Amino acid sequence: CLESYRSLASLCPLLLSPYASETGLTQKFTLQVFIAITSILNEDERNFEAQSEALRGLLSLSNCHPLQARIQNSLLPILFHFKHFTFDPNSPGAKGDLSQGAEAILNALEIFEENH
Repeated sequence: CLESYRSLASLCPLLLSPYASETGLTQKFTLQVFIAITSILNEDERNFEAQSEALRGLLSLSNCHPLQARIQNSLLPILFHFKHFTFDPNSPGAKGDLSQGAEAILNALEIFEENH
C-alpha cells in the first residue's frame, strides 16, 4: 500500500511536466491519479505514511489549475483536520507529517484560516 502511494506521489510532478502536457498525458491521466491518491485521505484507517505520501503528490497536483477547485471542494475539511495535528519529532511519518503536508497544500492554494 505504502509503495503504491509513494509511486503515485512521484508520478504527480511528471504529469504536470511540459512533455506530459504536450503529449496529452496530463489531460488523460491526472484526474485518475488524483482520485487514486486522495482515496486514502478519506479513510478512517490511520496509515500515516501512505497519507503523507498522498499529500506529497497532492501538493504537486495543487499546481494544476483544473484540480484546484476539486481540491477545494472535496478535500478542505480533511486538509484542515490534518493541519491541526501536532508535530512529534520523535515519531517520523506520523501525524506531524500530515500537518506539514496539509499546511503546504493550503498555502499553495492560498487558503488561510482566520484566527479569532
